[in-house]
Amino acid sequence: MISLADSIVRVHRRRVVLPGPPVQCDVCHYWDTSNPEVQELMREAGRPLFEADCRCEERRREEGRAERRRWADSNISHRRDDDVARTFDSFVKRLGLEDAYAAAQEMAAGQGPTVLTLCGDYATGKSHLVEAIGRAWLHDGGTCRYDFVPDLANSLLGIVSARRGFDGGANATTVAAEMDWRASMGLLLLDDLGQWGSEWVNAQITALVDERLRTGGRLVVTINLERGQVADQMDFRLASRLFDRGARVVYMKCKAFGEG
Repeated sequence: MISLADSIVRVHRRRVVLPGPPVQCDVCHYWDTSNPEVQELMREAGRPLFEADCRCEERRREEGRAERRRWADSNISHRRDDDVARTFDSFVKRLGLEDAYAAAQEMAAGQGPTVLTLCGDYATGKSHLVEAIGRAWLHDGGTCRYDFVPDLANSLLGIVSARRGFDGGANATTVAAEMDWRASMGLLLLDDLGQWGSEWVNAQITALVDERLRTGGRLVVTINLERGQVADQMDFRLASRLFDRGARVVYMKCKAFGEG
């Protein structure tokens, strides 16, 4: 970083001594190139004016692009069909969901066990809470990835299908890159985990969950299966990771929306 005391631009082994504040920005330490003195000094040195130009606007644009990428990478929809974002404030707190709501808020704050398994029947609010966790995490500046597991399974199988006939190593590398990218996120959200009829997909999901446990990355999973069903129908290792080994398991005990 260029110090305020030096007020120097070094370009191609040549230096141009420019005025200090207020002509020099106290944030990026570059200069206001609309200033006649800066223009004259750069011109005399034979240097293009943009080399001295204040970087703050450029930095703001890059920060904006990075912020848009962060939200896009999260895969969290901006709105649901009724145009109401799934947040903690819009969650309907019904009897039997108190523990799930509290656990979700704790996870969003980066507190408590690193693995949260939300178990419950269809339409009990699992997906809403998962998205609320993700939104809160993003608003706090973190990185996360939301995957509706049936879509993730189809995507992985699509990679295999598209690459069929090509080099198996290239195919494995592509799948590994997809999973490694997800593993790099600060928070991983796997919504509607279930049996999809593919041992290979189950193995990929298990490996991803296992990686979160090894590295201490945060993970939220929603599922409508019991531990024994996961062990029998999917993978006993996956059942162990989601229901044992320090994971927080919360059962959402309420009627589905629209019932009684």
